[in-house]
Amino acid sequence: MAPLNALIVTIAFVFGAIIGSFLNVLILRIPADKSLLNDSTCSNCGNKLGAFENVPIISWIFLRGKCRNCKAKISAQYPLVELFSALAFGFTTWILVVPVEDTAGADWTLLIAIDYLISVSIVLFVIDVREKLLPDSVVFPSYFVAGAFLIASKLIAGDPAGILWIIIGAAISFSFYLLLALVSGSIGGGDIKLAGVLGMYLGFFGLGHVILGTIGAFILGGIFALGLVLFKGAKRKSEVPFGPWMLLSTFLTLLFGRQIIAWYIALIGL
Repeated sequence: MAPLNALIVTIAFVFGAIIGSFLNVLILRIPADKSLLNDSTCSNCGNKLGAFENVPIISWIFLRGKCRNCKAKISAQYPLVELFSALAFGFTTWILVVPVEDTAGADWTLLIAIDYLISVSIVLFVIDVREKLLPDSVVFPSYFVAGAFLIASKLIAGDPAGILWIIIGAAISFSFYLLLALVSGSIGGGDIKLAGVLGMYLGFFGLGHVILGTIGAFILGGIFALGLVLFKGAKRKSEVPFGPWMLLSTFLTLLFGRQIIAWYIALIGL
């Protein structure tokens, strides 16, 4: 990897860790309807955290996962979210920027759009697993933020016609999940709203990605649910959050969709 590209990926990693620290704040405070402007404190003793205690990943390691004041355990969620965010930002930058000979020609707008999706996905993933909730305060703004960056990317690339696929992708995904909810009642309202956002990203790359991303969510969710039934003794009607699998499938499709679609076409001999 060229020195400049290595520097760019490293910066993306560090920036991702910083964003991850803020994502932890969103994960904890949004479900509790708490202000995002308050200082960070220990959840056990209420001690205000200093600057050193807020350094992503590093602080948790040096504090050995305990509050400096009361010695209460600090959840491993904090460094894990920060680390995953850092890795995701770095990996996405490596995929989108490093292959470009001239970094000035990289699609930075698309990179920002996908980094935004990573951030939103982490927040929604953890909240949905913990609370079985996909907050409107996170999902609804994503229509405008993600839509703006995706549309800008198409315009910068000189492909205004591609904007139509962003809209079509959102419409197909939203309509499919809405219909499924009306027919089966197995899909929640939060999943329907989220589907439109994810559909914009999938539609950006074409109809094949919309189909693959949708099918993938059910495959991943089905495998997880089956695992719960077989190994955890869960009942078939046990409530399983579906949002995380929609998010994971979309992200995997964005990164590897073209290869999967090409493999499938070759497999069936088209």
